[in-house]
Amino acid sequence: MTEDDFLLAYLADKIAQCEKNDIVSYSNFLDGRQRVLAEQYCRKNCKNLVLFWGGYEEAERTVCFFLPWYLTEGAFAESREKNSPLTLLRVTPRGDISLSHRDYLGALMGLGIKRELVGDILVSDQGADMIVFRKLLPYLETNYEKAGRASLTMEEIPFAEIRPHCGEAQRLPLTVASLRLDTLVAAVFHLSRNMAVDAISHGQVFLNGGLCEKPEKNVRAGDKIVLRGKGKAVLKEVGGKTRKDKISVTVERYQ
Repeated sequence: MTEDDFLLAYLADKIAQCEKNDIVSYSNFLDGRQRVLAEQYCRKNCKNLVLFWGGYEEAERTVCFFLPWYLTEGAFAESREKNSPLTLLRVTPRGDISLSHRDYLGALMGLGIKRELVGDILVSDQGADMIVFRKLLPYLETNYEKAGRASLTMEEIPFAEIRPHCGEAQRLPLTVASLRLDTLVAAVFHLSRNMAVDAISHGQVFLNGGLCEKPEKNVRAGDKIVLRGKGKAVLKEVGGKTRKDKISVTVERYQ
């Protein structure tokens, strides 16, 4: 069986658990590609309401929730803060030390915590906000004491207080031949056109949270592009044509 086969079998078990026992069931954290597979599978194989949530509106890593027949989306949202299996942790390094996403995640992996139990890690100058499964909290409170060269403090905070961005955006004025996805991926992430096409074709590019494998797809102002392993960018403005018949655009890129 492939990894995708295992994922679909896992989702089938969660669907059956929800439908048989009339309870909320849920997956581990899914990345963008896994979420697309889950959405496609659930549309064909799940009669109940399916929701994806990762602690905040634009989360890149999300949990797939299967709701029993008696629970509406609104009711689920109202009880989510109190009854969610997820929690938000604010992690702060002691001293004047700046840590990266890799530092925080590497320290978690060093404790033997699997990646599918950890959602987004949002790094800022003050530290990091991270979404994890609540069942990890006692273990983390005892053991998650250091990342990189820094000692850590940690507190559980409400989801409403999340800092939903990773550092400052780099604002890039660019000129591109077209608004095709492959053209923008190449320009924003400093790739050749062929490398951009390969990345898209191999499922490494996400447009507005969904996997996009069409290099020719047109991108519009406000669209978010994620290139796995390279970061994300938002097309903020589309301007006019230059003298060389190219299009002026402004992009905000996040590492």
